[in-house]
Amino acid sequence: MTYEEFWRPLTAIYERGEAQAVARLALEQRFGLTWADVLGGAVERLADEEVHAIWQRLVAGEPVQYVLGEAQFCGRSLHVEKGVLIPRPETEELCQLIVKEVKVTPSLSILDIGTGSGCIAITLAAACPQAQVRAWDISAQALRIAHENAKSAHVNVSFELKDVLSLPSPLPPLQWDIIVSNPPYVCASERATMA
Repeated sequence: MTYEEFWRPLTAIYERGEAQAVARLALEQRFGLTWADVLGGAVERLADEEVHAIWQRLVAGEPVQYVLGEAQFCGRSLHVEKGVLIPRPETEELCQLIVKEVKVTPSLSILDIGTGSGCIAITLAAACPQAQVRAWDISAQALRIAHENAKSAHVNVSFELKDVLSLPSPLPPLQWDIIVSNPPYVCASERATMA
């Protein structure tokens, strides 16, 4: 398979530039190919079965991060798979704002609600090593992934299987200095029209 045969069918899903970027990302991260390698025809020398398997998943519309099993977030690589959302650049900005505000505070208690991949909790734990960081999620699968990511990042985060919507009312007195959450904000009605 040539590079063009790899990226061109992706234009059915993405604009041309994005299709090429997705293809280059997959080839670079999975096979270690540089742009010079791609231009030199290295794609054609790869094992067809593996390239074709990745290509099939991409053409089927699966996000490149799920295909590769990783997403970049705040300078670190996090494991992602179906069952957690792919961390977004806007979420990086949220973490940067929090770190900027609390960097001088010696010890904090932080709660991340709906942690998913753990990207927020891990980033805050790394930036504020004396903070006590807790992360909740309703999904055991998400907590497994987040725990693996925290272990890989060498940070201490306490993960708990908890549904924030089923907490008692009224809530007990707050015990955290910071509560952060970036839950999915796409309505079910909007999902049908999204890629």
